[in-house]
Amino acid sequence: MNKTLLRVGAALFLVIALGHLACLPFLSVVFEPFGLQDFYLQMCEVSPAVPYVVTLVVALCFALAGLYGLSASADIRRLPLTTMAMRVMVVLFSLRFLQGLYETFTIGFTITELCCLVAVAGLIVCYLPGCKGAR
Repeated sequence: MNKTLLRVGAALFLVIALGHLACLPFLSVVFEPFGLQDFYLQMCEVSPAVPYVVTLVVALCFALAGLYGLSASADIRRLPLTTMAMRVMVVLFSLRFLQGLYETFTIGFTITELCCLVAVAGLIVCYLPGCKGAR
């Protein structure tokens, strides 16, 4: 069961990474439903390339998170600091979940935020077994 959860989490992270890459041609449109249009415009003021670089870095981080999940499930060679990386990811995504809950109750409920919260909660559950360090 633990390996299955880790594999599902890793697959989700890799799909999210691919999704970010697929959005590259449409960044100005994609940032809007997430309330990031102003942030997008500020990045464009620095350089038109900045939103694309940021999106590539985010996609790389999600891909790396997926690889660490596969490492924790022993599907690929053990990556350095796998257990610590899994713990850090669970903590960061837990903080992201709490931030999303706070915004939902203070700013307002959106379907986009609900989808993000469900995805984040699922990723937390999937990666909890990787925090134990056992293979």
